[in-house]
Amino acid sequence: MMVTQTKKHVKKRRAVRTGRPLRGEPSRASIVMEAATTTFLRDGYGAASIDGIAAEARVSKATLYRHFHDKKALFEAVVTDIVAALVDPAELEAILARQPKAALKGFAEVTLDALSTPDALGLVRLMISESGRFPEIGAVFYQRVMGKVLQRLTAYLAEQTKKGTFKVADPQLAAFQFLGLLKEATIWPTLMGAVGNVRLADRKTVIDSAVKIFLGAIDPTYVGPRSHAGGRASLPRRSLPLKS
Repeated sequence: MMVTQTKKHVKKRRAVRTGRPLRGEPSRASIVMEAATTTFLRDGYGAASIDGIAAEARVSKATLYRHFHDKKALFEAVVTDIVAALVDPAELEAILARQPKAALKGFAEVTLDALSTPDALGLVRLMISESGRFPEIGAVFYQRVMGKVLQRLTAYLAEQTKKGTFKVADPQLAAFQFLGLLKEATIWPTLMGAVGNVRLADRKTVIDSAVKIFLGAIDPTYVGPRSHAGGRASLPRRSLPLKS
């Protein structure tokens, strides 16, 4: 649907980096960004150095510093660049304008698409290993990546609650819980290399199940699965922050 590591995707990333159409030689800033992305994802933040990134880019340190004043600024630019290439805000808004069930499914697909790319997985691994020593980069990653996802979903749930479509007392907590339903069975097993005894569910199954559980807790009109006796099966409504 949205984010795959294709030639089209790579071209899109490079176009974002240069800030202009691809004509002739790439800019020095673009070259530095490509080198920085490779270096950070390969070596980690702590082991990466301005000297090493400049060498990877085949530019002088003076050239690098003309565009980025330190390593943290360069890392911020790399994270922003990766995110800009993964998520199209206009497409996301179009998805959230759909009917609630389709909107949540579409949001889930876009989120998992974005988080499943090699660059995104590489960033998450980097955060897991190094944000304890460098909390400033953890803050950058959360604000630019997961924080944005959480913020938009929270706003959507609040909007729908105000309209009376959903019944959610704490939209942010509900957004956390919906994302948890998605990531626990998809992103985390992938990151940790969980194979063997772990049965990885089909992504469509994960999304469909997450939306069904979520709507069963926040949509007062939702008709859930039927019990064998023909009545509506009870759902664990206390698992999500509902209005009383």
